Amino acid sequence: MAAALPGIVAASGVPETLPWVASALAIAGGAARVMALPAVEQLLDRFGIGMVDGGSASRR
Repeated sequence: MAAALPGIVAASGVPETLPWVASALAIAGGAARVMALPAVEQLLDRFGIGMVDGGSASRR
């Protein structure tokens, strides 16, 4: 959802310069960056909710 937010805002026609829209885009971008960190992926893998790696990992 966080990665798709800029596209959703663009499609809706809401001006990106509104303060609340700019804040939402910044928070979504930060959340997407944090979720992409290897340490976060490893933590999610421990709970069984991480992404399946392409190729070597078995699919559930």
